[in-house]
Amino acid sequence: MHPCSQGGKGNNQQLSEPLLRRGGRLVAFVPTNEGEDVKSDLPSQADLDKAVLEMTSLTEQPLSETLSRRLAVFYCKRSVDQNIA
Repeated sequence: MHPCSQGGKGNNQQLSEPLLRRGGRLVAFVPTNEGEDVKSDLPSQADLDKAVLEMTSLTEQPLSETLSRRLAVFYCKRSVDQNIA
């Protein structure tokens, strides 16, 4: 099943409805401790390509001396239907 699709309509990818439209944004907060590599908690480039997403920003917000959170913003490059082979 395509990552940008809902799974409620069975396993047939062609019957699924896209969750994001072209130009849509997906945002996520990723908690991190001091010294952690946040990239290991984010999707790989291969996963982003498969989902037709592009990371547009990754911003850190410190919460304490040792804890922070990252705001990851992903952009949907095209509709899911255009990516189905």
